[in-house]
Formats: sequence, C-alpha cells, structure tokens
Amino acid sequence: MPLPRLRARASALLVVACVAAACADAPGAGGTTGTTGAGTSVPAPTQPGTASPRTPESVAPTAAPGTHESVAPTAAPRLLDCTEARIVGFGNSIDGRLDNPEAQAVWADDILADVLNARADVDHLTITSYAVPGATIVGPSPLQITHEFAALVTAVPAVMQTLTPDEQRHLIVVIDPSYVELDNLLPGDTEAIVVRRALEGIRATLRYLEADTEVQHVIVFPTPPVHEKGVATTNATDMGERIAAFNAALAEAGITPPTMAVNPLVDPATGFGAWRFYDEFENLHFDRTPDGVHPDIEGHTELATAIAALPEMQAALADVCS
Repeated sequence: MPLPRLRARASALLVVACVAAACADAPGAGGTTGTTGAGTSVPAPTQPGTASPRTPESVAPTAAPGTHESVAPTAAPRLLDCTEARIVGFGNSIDGRLDNPEAQAVWADDILADVLNARADVDHLTITSYAVPGATIVGPSPLQITHEFAALVTAVPAVMQTLTPDEQRHLIVVIDPSYVELDNLLPGDTEAIVVRRALEGIRATLRYLEADTEVQHVIVFPTPPVHEKGVATTNATDMGERIAAFNAALAEAGITPPTMAVNPLVDPATGFGAWRFYDEFENLHFDRTPDGVHPDIEGHTELATAIAALPEMQAALADVCS
C-alpha cells in the first residue's frame, strides 16, 4: 500500500493504539498533559532552562592556535517556539509508567516531553496523552470499556472534533499500537485475523485524519514488544510472533518510519522485549510489580529518545513550530 497522502505533505505517519489486556487499571478517558488530571492542558514538564524563550547565538570567531586566521562562525540551530504546537498521543496503559502512588498513572508522554524540551532548538512544547487503560485499535476492549476512547478508531475523531482547523494544523499525532489488539479478543481469532484487523484499524484512522482533518503530521511507531514473562499474561501463546508479524505489516505498508522498523525495546537475541526495560517497573498504586508487559522508566526513556531522533519528528517540529 502506498504511503498515505499525509506523508506526501511532508508528514510522518504515526499511529499509536496502545492496549493492555493484562492491565487492571481503572478505565478513564480524556487527555492528560504532563502529570495533571484528565482533560487538562498545561505545559508538559521541561528540563531546567527550557521553559522560557531563548535567543539563538552564534559562536564567536576564534583564532586557530599559532595562526592569525579566524574560524568561521557556527550558527546555533534555529530556536523553535512551539507555544502554538502540540503533540497528542493515543495509546493505553503500556504508555504509562504507573509508578506514582498518588495517581492512577503517570504517562510516558511526560518523558517524551522532557526529552524534546531539553533540546537546544525546542521550547514550550506541550504533549497531551489520550492513553486509556484497556484501549484497543478497533476490537472490543478486554477491560470491557465501551466509551469513545475505548478504541483508536473512535478516540481520534472524538479528539479532532474538539479542535479548530488551525489547532489541527499545529498538531503532531503520535500513535502507539500495542499487543492487546493482537490478543484473542473475539472467538476464532488467529494470528492472521488479528494482524489484518489491527492493520485495517490503523489504515482507517489514517484515512480519517487525511480526509477529514487538517492534521499534517502523524507518526506511527511499531508495537512495543513483551518480554517472554509477559506472554503468560496474554491469551495467545504466540504473542511474540504476532507482534513481529504486525510490525512487519506496518513497515511493508509504509506506515512506520523507515528508520524504526523494529521497536527499540526489542532484544535482537530473543525477539522479545529486553528485560532491562521492564525490570524496575512498579505500580505502587495498584501494588503491581514487573510483568514483562509494561515498560519501566528506562524503557520509556529509550523509546522517547528514539522517537525524538526520528527525521519525521524533526520535520514535523520544524513545520508546526514557529
């Protein structure tokens, strides 16, 4: 399948439908920005020194040792004021650190916001998460939630319809499909069936964004792996193979970024998630320990760093920020 027209408009397609069947988190809806409650919109956390506008400076000419010649000035990167821009993320509890005893979830988007705002050329970037525990791409939620945020194909339109065309033009949509859609959600589900259903759900979401919104930039990254320990929490004993097959289908369709055909949390030696990205996970609120499904802070940081470095993200930021 050729790339959607969004990519032709210099956009990076990113679909994130992050689903966690093994999660017992209380379902909720509405976007969260930073660590605030649902439906809020405040600037995401920034690294020290990045919250206020900065003026780019060039490096002053300096004389080379032993000569009277000067070195040509090196211009600092153009500062991107992202006050009017916003990244919106769609997923489920796989996108949550879930390590805050005072809150239901602290979303991974906080970490992505930190990574991006720490860059010398980015300022005032806000990231809002619409991740909902138990959400799928298109199939029924294993947590039996039924509101509009229970699946990607309904959550994305629900959010877009609240935004003006100009607000949509300043968005970068990030979608993180998780293994939940690949689990046995309906009678008779097989690897071929769930992969086809998940892929069509992603395509349907991209078609909607292209035809019915002013969104120019969508980035879909490959489904995060589960560790071998995590397979035991799923209904499908071949979950590792299902994730690999789905990610291969996304890459073949030109949906995921060419430089991220494989999720960075994968252990090349096993094809499953590398345990170091899961072993420190702790959900104090729900008394949950490492389960091989939910990445820990190191895992989310690894993924956020890879997303921030994508050429598609660089191009999107340059376009939506002033």
